[in-house]
Amino acid sequence: MNLDLQPVRPEDEPFLFELYASTRGDEMALVGWDKPQQEAFLRMQFNAQRSSYAMQFPNADYRIIVHDGRAAGRLIVDRSGEDILLIDVALLPEFRNGGLARRW
Repeated sequence: MNLDLQPVRPEDEPFLFELYASTRGDEMALVGWDKPQQEAFLRMQFNAQRSSYAMQFPNADYRIIVHDGRAAGRLIVDRSGEDILLIDVALLPEFRNGGLARRW
């Protein structure tokens, strides 16, 4: 199992949205909205989260978690203060509960 952390680039935007949406799947299953409504809501929430993180943690480091050459998730860490803050970590569903996080 090969793990790597790569800096987030502008071209990672579609992956980051897909990842965010995957973390909200259970909620979306309950609302009864069609796909366009779900996507509009998720995009709004995705952008709000991004703006909030950027405002609260302007020095945070954003990384793509790469597993065996495939984007598997993202990690956001702020090391700018006295403490190291883990802001957020998310994995695509197929990488969850498989021990990937134990590799660090």
